[in-house]
Amino acid sequence: MLIEQAFFNLPEILVGSRYPTQDYEGGVVAAFSLAVLQELNGRNANNPISHLVAERMYQIERVAKVGDKRFRYQEKPFRDANERPRYLRADLHISLGGLRIGSAALARYGWRHSNWIEAKFFRGSHNVHSGTKPANGGLLAADLLRLIALPPVEQPTRKGFCRYAKENPPQIRRPQIMTGRYLLHLYQGNPLKYHATRRNKTETKPGGQRKWLEALLTEGKQNILTLDLKNEGDSFMAPVNSALDAIECEASVTNFVIRPLDDAEREDSYWCVLTRIDSFKVSMGDDIWQVGTDQIGVESSGGASERIRCHVGDHVHAKEKVEELPPGQADINAEGEDDENTDADGTEGGVAPVEQDPEPVAPQPANPNSQV
Repeated sequence: MLIEQAFFNLPEILVGSRYPTQDYEGGVVAAFSLAVLQELNGRNANNPISHLVAERMYQIERVAKVGDKRFRYQEKPFRDANERPRYLRADLHISLGGLRIGSAALARYGWRHSNWIEAKFFRGSHNVHSGTKPANGGLLAADLLRLIALPPVEQPTRKGFCRYAKENPPQIRRPQIMTGRYLLHLYQGNPLKYHATRRNKTETKPGGQRKWLEALLTEGKQNILTLDLKNEGDSFMAPVNSALDAIECEASVTNFVIRPLDDAEREDSYWCVLTRIDSFKVSMGDDIWQVGTDQIGVESSGGASERIRCHVGDHVHAKEKVEELPPGQADINAEGEDDENTDADGTEGGVAPVEQDPEPVAPQPANPNSQV
């Protein structure tokens, strides 16, 4: 619950006396990082800033499992249609395993050890007119797809956790997923002035309500039944990519909302929404990957989650220039901190390193006893 508690410190940092005004998305992420640091300091966390990594890559180093052996390897980057590498990053990653307060009981309240956060900030008149409203919704949909599909499979070991990828033989059921997923979206004024919750009918696309968007802006526990990407127009899909319109996605989320007492239109009037993804189900053709509130992940067939992940990673809209930059030493160091000293195979030797990405896992028949 630390991340949720930090969220409620945001108004103090955004508009409090002697705090700098935030006009850009990067500043909002920095403000939220400061709020998290306050919570970590309040818990006397050892070296609290080490728990946070901005612009954390979704893929660098993973663990491949072949039989009883595990190997650490450098993962190949996602690639666009022209085979150029894409180094996709989350706006913020918060690692809480080092606090050593997690438990099965606390996990039922949403506590996770490895937390991936995407952020969006909608402000000013340029985000308000009717031509940008569909694209604003597309920006949120793209971040939802990122959060659901791109984080690696993170499961516990005796000394920490490992990020598993390709396995031979492939696993269909994955218990104790340790990944938290959050979407932080801030608005300068009422969120509804930035979004079109109704989709207009065109010659090729039907009209209708964007019920998922309404659910994303409503406080409390909400259910998103579909993003309905296949029925969205070009303006909406530009930040997503039309190559992903066949992706079906549903989720159960909990929204935390902070809003001013009045609806006055002011530059220092912020509506803050933190969306926690509690469970989800994403599908692409016959491939299905779902994680429930019980932290159990289930695939329709071996390697389904990885195939969905690669498809989304290859096509989802990249954020500015930062995702064209290859990983530097800081990225590599951050990747090693979470599972440093992790004993993935139950021996003191840990995980053996290899330099190349193992071959992709071939689809395997679904387990007839699994429920997807």
